[in-house]
Amino acid sequence: MRGIRAVLFDLDGTLRYNDPPGREFFIDYAASLGLPVDDETRRRTYLWEHAYWAESPELLADQLAYTDHKSFYEHYSARQLVVLGCSPSQAAELSPRFSAYMDAHYKPADRLFDDTHETLSTLKARGYILGVVSNRDKPFGEYLEQKGLSRLVDFNLSGAEAGVKKPNPGILHKAAQMAGVESAQSVYIGDNYHADIIAARAAGMRPILYDRHGIFDNADCEVITELKQLLILLPQ
Repeated sequence: MRGIRAVLFDLDGTLRYNDPPGREFFIDYAASLGLPVDDETRRRTYLWEHAYWAESPELLADQLAYTDHKSFYEHYSARQLVVLGCSPSQAAELSPRFSAYMDAHYKPADRLFDDTHETLSTLKARGYILGVVSNRDKPFGEYLEQKGLSRLVDFNLSGAEAGVKKPNPGILHKAAQMAGVESAQSVYIGDNYHADIIAARAAGMRPILYDRHGIFDNADCEVITELKQLLILLPQ
């Protein structure tokens, strides 16, 4: 059996995160206005958000129909409100208010997870080829440099550069080529089952879901809740 030689990571939600997450900020505002919000409602919204941003048919249709930032996010807010339990008419009425609130007040801090540097440094010292593969619309090498990660990874690849995005496995096939390994010799770690795990499995890579908050219960793959757990799963 061929051993693992390359460890590839998603970026947003896996190595870094917004503090607070946009969905939490949105839901907390909904709760402040008296909309009913409980733990199950939050989880349902998290699951919907992950599915939507995984190049879903709804996302692709919305990007074609709403080409400017304001109209796109008003429509996105309406979708979120329906998931929260609003009727379509109520969501349409409230969405401009929510979108304006997010634009005016949502200013998240950009943070790395506490164990990002430790995990990458240790894996690099063990001799693994490390890469970061993201669906971002622009190259992000400069961002990795700013965060002190460029010295720890061997390459990075955006959806814009690959010409395809997860869950399409083509982006991970390209990453394996950049790493100089076969797909079967690679692990891919990401926080979005619908994008990351589906793409990794289709590409022939070993998929590992980073599910820090237990959103995807009963996931049919390896699951970690901290990045440093990779140090146990991937031998020296």
